[in-house]
Amino acid sequence: MTANYLMPLFLAASALACSPGIGDSCGTNSDCGSDRTCDLSQPNGYCTRGNCARIGCPGDAVCIQYRNQISYCMQRCGPFDFCRSGYVCIDDMPEFEGTGIYPGHCNQVSVPPDAIAPTDVTTDVAADVAADVAADVATDVTIDNGDTLPGG
Repeated sequence: MTANYLMPLFLAASALACSPGIGDSCGTNSDCGSDRTCDLSQPNGYCTRGNCARIGCPGDAVCIQYRNQISYCMQRCGPFDFCRSGYVCIDDMPEFEGTGIYPGHCNQVSVPPDAIAPTDVTTDVAADVAADVAADVATDVTIDNGDTLPGG
């Protein structure tokens, strides 16, 4: 009689253990379950959920918002939570709005540069341009008619 009660629990636990998770490899959306999609732009596919800024992510994932205002659930990772082959744990990605750092998450080894919010890049580029302009102004400039304009 006890076995009759344990069998449904065993089957339910087995079904949960086999459910695809965020970050699992996939070839089609059906490989990822009913509420997830297969991102085929990622190596060997990547089960994810889009628009997570509005609908959230499961507990084993973190919602990452990219530059183009699109958000995806990415597999959470850390010292004892590893990423699958071809992926690395990104634990220093600045949040899109520049308010902090996203929790560790698995992403492809080569992350496209336009995916990360360029909070520091803009400042560095502005400083480089200002330095270039200052250097140009400091030197004499010869114009087309042969006249020389003194630099600063």
